[in-house]
Amino acid sequence: MRKHRESAPDDSRTWFDEDLQLVYYDLQNDSSIIGKTLRSLGFRESYGCNVLQLLGSNRTVDMPGGEQIVEKGDKLLFIGTASQLQVFDAAVRQRSLGLERCDLPQSLREFMLDNHQNKPEQQFLSLAITIDKHSPILGTSLKAADLRNKWSCLVVGLERGAFTITNPHVSLVFEENDLLWVLGKQKMMNTLIREEIL
Repeated sequence: MRKHRESAPDDSRTWFDEDLQLVYYDLQNDSSIIGKTLRSLGFRESYGCNVLQLLGSNRTVDMPGGEQIVEKGDKLLFIGTASQLQVFDAAVRQRSLGLERCDLPQSLREFMLDNHQNKPEQQFLSLAITIDKHSPILGTSLKAADLRNKWSCLVVGLERGAFTITNPHVSLVFEENDLLWVLGKQKMMNTLIREEIL
């Protein structure tokens, strides 16, 4: 990501790794969302932010799908733009969801720098994938491509010409020459290499 930014310097450009932020929330013991699936909670649909990780006492679920159930004692890592997370934080208080923010949000860039201190198997990786004419997802929507399940990753940004789309909507259709930014772990890397995407 850093190399890509340095190769295309443009002081007026807002990079998605500056705009995207991450923040942890602890689940309170009396939270109303315990036992519910992420799909039923509709965080992305309502607020535009995604759950990147669920941390429990005996589990770590990266890029959890909609069927994932929130369990007592979980810590949730959310990712979204600064404005999306502000709206979400206000909703957490207004709707009494039983979530308590652990710290101030940090940018994706800051998160990735801190992340390198973790063990290799725990590190998040950010990769750029060019959509060319041979790409299996060319002409399909983000929702239909189902990259979370197929590639074990989360799409966090897309560059189309001079435009950068942060946290793209699921209705977005991939076009030739799009540069797709994804976030995942070693499983994602292994899958992309095996399927000759990288």
